[in-house]
Amino acid sequence: FLVVSIMAARKSCTHLTWAEAKAKVGGSNGAGKKKFIPKKINHSQALTQKIITKNGVSEDEQSKQKILARRARRDEERAASAAARRAEEKERERRERVVKPFDQAQERLAERAKRHQLANDEAKGALVDQEEVDLSALKEVAQCRELQMDEVIGLEAIFTDTNDFRISNASDFDGLRQKIEDWQMNEEDEGLLRSVVQHPPTSYTIQLVIDGRLSGMELAVSILLHIRLPAFYPLHDSNIPLFKVIDFLATDRDEICSADKPLMSLAYLEEGKLKDAMREEARHVLPDLCIYEVTSTWLAERLFDFVVINTHAQHHAKKS
Repeated sequence: FLVVSIMAARKSCTHLTWAEAKAKVGGSNGAGKKKFIPKKINHSQALTQKIITKNGVSEDEQSKQKILARRARRDEERAASAAARRAEEKERERRERVVKPFDQAQERLAERAKRHQLANDEAKGALVDQEEVDLSALKEVAQCRELQMDEVIGLEAIFTDTNDFRISNASDFDGLRQKIEDWQMNEEDEGLLRSVVQHPPTSYTIQLVIDGRLSGMELAVSILLHIRLPAFYPLHDSNIPLFKVIDFLATDRDEICSADKPLMSLAYLEEGKLKDAMREEARHVLPDLCIYEVTSTWLAERLFDFVVINTHAQHHAKKS
């Protein structure tokens, strides 16, 4: 029956497609299936894909991949080699970099003097309790402060164009100078007198280098002193300046060493004995101004009496 129906459909509907004819006569064997829609791909792409699927990557492609891999390895090796050369150069520069301990000592003392100048609190506070002294004593203190000012001005001239002499900021030396000048213009003004007396005490640092010979070694001693002036200095021999050693380093002036070597003093200072001797020398000079005499003249002659060579310095002397 189906064949007869189909033949009849062909005769009556010659312009219908086969599928339409089947549908018209009620053919339903292909009903419900999705139509196949081929992917849009050209013939060469399809052929290439088929060959790759069947045979794997082509020889040309494999060759290109090998060339790229070799290039990547060479780039990595060159980068590693360059990094190694840079590391070797830095290490060589580090080993070849040399310094002089003497110069290092000067830099260290200068830095400590600068910090002391900026942060020195010892100069704060009045020199005397004005409630416990009479007017004549206040005038004597003012006279002492005038002499102290003259001495500081002289030291500034001696150490001019250097940082070896530093007045502490807490001393407010310019303020003291102005007060003294105002008082000198009117010495009967008690208010000006008291402003001079109650001004903070004067303190400063002096950095010195003293050369000498000790245990067969030529040493350059770098020493940083802090000096504080009492109220009745210099007119009373009981008012001796306060001497304090902030830093001390003994080095070989001509030695050159690696920058990695820590800075060490070749000798140590018997500080207590030195300060006692400086105070005794100051007492002999008073009532004259004594700072320059003690710190420059006397110290240059006597410092090495209070310096003791270190054990490692003795080994250094034997090697040299």
